[in-house]
Amino acid sequence: MLNIELVDSIEAIGASTWQGLLQSRYPFGQFGFLQALEQTGCVGSASGWLPQHLVVRNPSQQIIACAPLYLKQHSWGEYIFDWAWAEAFQR
Repeated sequence: MLNIELVDSIEAIGASTWQGLLQSRYPFGQFGFLQALEQTGCVGSASGWLPQHLVVRNPSQQIIACAPLYLKQHSWGEYIFDWAWAEAFQR
């Protein structure tokens, strides 16, 4: 049976595991880029984008898949946003 979990840091997965599973040279999916986002505070509690990376493990607990995910804690920067809802929530 597969085990699915969320981890709050790319470090919990590790560079060699992440890069070993990566099937693309897309720069924004590279471990170093995602790690830099976390280390510089571009993502994290201060920015409102919490890392919640998806990890899939096989029965022997080996990571066989992973994906970068973020839990967004606000609606800033949305293309379409109704500020009236945000103001009502603040009250």
